[in-house]
Amino acid sequence: MTVLLALAVLAPVQVIEIQDSTVDRVAIQAVLPLPAMDPLVRASADVLAHVVTSDNDFYSGQEMRDLCVPGGQPKCYAMADHMAIQLSVLPADTGAGMRMLAAMVSSARMEVPVMNQYLLTEPYRHKSVWSLALDSEDRAWDRLRASDIEDLYKRVFRPDNITVAAGGALRPGVAQAAWDDASKNWRRQVARPLRQAVPFKEYPQPYPSHVLELHGPEIMPSDPGLASKILALVALGGGKSSSLFRVVRGDLALSYRQEAALWPTKDGLVPRVLVQIRPRAVEQEAVELNDIRVALLADIAAWDSSVLERAQGFAGAMSTNGMELGPLYFRPSAPLGPSIEDRTLLVAYWQMKTGAPWNGLAMADAFRSVDLGTLKAEAAGLVEVAIPVLHPREG
Repeated sequence: MTVLLALAVLAPVQVIEIQDSTVDRVAIQAVLPLPAMDPLVRASADVLAHVVTSDNDFYSGQEMRDLCVPGGQPKCYAMADHMAIQLSVLPADTGAGMRMLAAMVSSARMEVPVMNQYLLTEPYRHKSVWSLALDSEDRAWDRLRASDIEDLYKRVFRPDNITVAAGGALRPGVAQAAWDDASKNWRRQVARPLRQAVPFKEYPQPYPSHVLELHGPEIMPSDPGLASKILALVALGGGKSSSLFRVVRGDLALSYRQEAALWPTKDGLVPRVLVQIRPRAVEQEAVELNDIRVALLADIAAWDSSVLERAQGFAGAMSTNGMELGPLYFRPSAPLGPSIEDRTLLVAYWQMKTGAPWNGLAMADAFRSVDLGTLKAEAAGLVEVAIPVLHPREG
């Protein structure tokens, strides 16, 4: 009996703290891994992200917004592998921020009017083709029940399934003590099995532009070659000196927006090369995507030490301080940048994904250890084996 009781006691959540006295606020992030998702669970996750930042048993949504700094109001979103909550407060309000987070993860109110308000707009909101290309997962909006959202909340939001980080003008130990106090009464809830369903398929609507993609093979965060793969993405698509900018935008004159992204999957990460173009017939777009592949391979073959040095500098800055044009797409709409909110998200996400927080200095050292031959081989290997994808997809 003693052993069973010991096993029932959950280990305390260790808050990752990032001290940075140069910022005027404290960013708080919570990251929670999601179960495998079919279209119904994916739709449930999006609605749940909206519900979590609304009312709970301790705060109204307006009260939480008022307690945060301007622009730091609670935000929640779902990706293929995780859900994240973000908020920012004044340093003196770190305790209040942790109490708000604890209230959202433990006592969010599953109010049907709030769910319906979201469902009346979100499934019909016109999104850019770029956003749709990045996140092309199906949602079974038409099959949702209120119980689906509540069941997912109970399954995901539990004390043994959360990673918490705080960054900014923090005194050591303050965030940890605040979270321990705020979450001490949080208990795991019994969750029913999640329902499964597929959506009704809608005809694709016309878009003023399309996106061509080279979708690479999934890689694991534990891959010993991860640094060289990220470096290859930086050389391919990071900034105005990248291959995508010079070749696809400059030489081929095909696009205005072009990026290389590292996108989360349920278990790993996928390298993606994306190019936004004027819409053409499917057959012509397939030809152009092949032309892009051929042109990129020719450019990679000509890379020299200057390309390597630029990529290493760019990636090193990204890994330690953040970079707006980096490939780390660990949120829905844009890569992580240099803000304290994004840096805090990065360490929390990496802890959830790998069991260890992101170590920017170690990654920068790993980038510097990559030689030119390895960089070219990684980039060429990605471009050669990547699956061609046209967005939006028909059907």
